Amino acid sequence: MLGIGSKQQAGLVLARLCLLAALTGCGASPSAPRELGAGSVLERVSNGGLVTARLSATAPVVVGTNNLQLELTPSTSGQSVQVDAFSALMPAYGHSASPTRIEPQGETFAIDGLMLSMSGAWELTANLHAAGAPDEVVFDIDVP
Repeated sequence: MLGIGSKQQAGLVLARLCLLAALTGCGASPSAPRELGAGSVLERVSNGGLVTARLSATAPVVVGTNNLQLELTPSTSGQSVQVDAFSALMPAYGHSASPTRIEPQGETFAIDGLMLSMSGAWELTANLHAAGAPDEVVFDIDVP
């Protein structure tokens, strides 16, 4: 049985990443923010393409204190991923917020105590390291 060489494997991984980037807009923010309700999941590829991130909430994201889950899957099996910071920015008014706690739970991180001060469009940004390289992922959400 013929095996795939490391160069061919690297080519396949690169081709898959390019396809994924094309389908998701290269990690760029979507044109319209979405509400993040209970049980809903937003999925994005990080700006550097090192990680696929899934953001979810057990309760709808609202004005006030919110708790989120951020699941990070590295593009290469066995890579370590670390969340360095998580922040929220409301570009229209310059409001910002940070969670009170970021707790790793395997490939998922609990993002607790994120206080959003008003309704409208927010950018949620996770600054991370994957395989020692800095990267970030941005989610655009609408808070009702």
